[in-house]
Amino acid sequence: MSFLVPKDTSDILQQNRKLPNRNLYLDFNKFIGEWQKKADDNGNLIEFNLGNSKNVIFENIIRSNYHSTDELLQKVTARNVEMIERYKQLKYDTCFLDNLSTQWRLAVGVGSSGPLETGMTLHHLYGFPYIPASSIKGIARACSYLLDENLSKLSFRIFNSYIENIETKKLDLPKQYELLKELLIYDNQFPTKTELEIIIKFRANLEIIRTVFGSQSSVGCITFLDGLPKKFPKLEMDVLTPHYGSYYMNGAFPADNLNPVPSFFLTVAANTPFNFWFYENSSSDKKIKIMEKPVIELVKDWLTGGLKYLGIGGKTSSGYGYFSEENDPINHIDTTLIEQNIEYCLKKDEAFAEIVSIEKNVVNVKILQKNDIVVCSQFRPDSLGLSVGAKIIVLLNIDKKSKKTISCKYIRKNSN
Repeated sequence: MSFLVPKDTSDILQQNRKLPNRNLYLDFNKFIGEWQKKADDNGNLIEFNLGNSKNVIFENIIRSNYHSTDELLQKVTARNVEMIERYKQLKYDTCFLDNLSTQWRLAVGVGSSGPLETGMTLHHLYGFPYIPASSIKGIARACSYLLDENLSKLSFRIFNSYIENIETKKLDLPKQYELLKELLIYDNQFPTKTELEIIIKFRANLEIIRTVFGSQSSVGCITFLDGLPKKFPKLEMDVLTPHYGSYYMNGAFPADNLNPVPSFFLTVAANTPFNFWFYENSSSDKKIKIMEKPVIELVKDWLTGGLKYLGIGGKTSSGYGYFSEENDPINHIDTTLIEQNIEYCLKKDEAFAEIVSIEKNVVNVKILQKNDIVVCSQFRPDSLGLSVGAKIIVLLNIDKKSKKTISCKYIRKNSN
């Protein structure tokens, strides 16, 4: 949507773009000064558009000075630290993670709508990039499923359905199998008998996860705060190049004669350190501390594992959004167990692979389950920070007659 403004207003906006200490949120979402007039042959105005200047806008943003925004970020960070300290004084368990940094670029909110088509999650008042608490909570809950060798044998859909929808008291009734089947039906499909047995046998594990994260009818006992960069981060421009835009948007035949249309977007640069906070709130049930370790330590493992092994934000299948720890690896996370659990989440014809050679544009990988060496396509290892020996997840191209793997296609990084 385009908005027309008086010329003197437009001039003021253009002047503001040259001032230091601006707000990135306003620059990104409101004060875009590169609109171009598009007219017909008679000079009549048709519309305003950005033409090919989108990358110029991003380059101007990257070069801009956001010193005052960094000062505000430091104040918000100090407020969060003070909040955590106050909860600690009230005898609530708390956690402050300050040793995690982005492995590569981070793209949070890239799919959100806006005047530049591609978005970025920015604080609506202060303008700095951040990771919403809801996303942090979601990635921790997903990892609580993966790190449990028993629950991870359930489909993720069944796991989510149980956590969000089933009331515990209903399961104390007779005929639990029949009741569970009715409550967990999805898209006219019932859970398997094996899944029902896992739910009943390991219901205590499910109840711990529900207690921590809550459900549609109850609040969780852990409160997450937004993830904040330690200082205003370096921003980098990246590009997506859909080759078949006319096919998706206009129904054209997906042929090679269609023109690729580059789409630029902003990301947070690699090696950006972030702070994460969470704490037990007033609804916490102290009974869950009869486990081997306090619930706050469990959540720390889940969140750290989620950020390291699942990634957060958009384009994680292309290597974005993964974190690594700074000089302090967590030894109690069993990476072998994570690989086994992720295997349950692989779709049909997906497999683990290891890069064995990279020669110009040809990448050969070894399919770990089969020891077959084949060519892997649709990715550039260097752009993802991958080299020989790296583990990835691929989609297999299997010959129907011989059942042999002919080639494969890159899906995502295996963060082990």
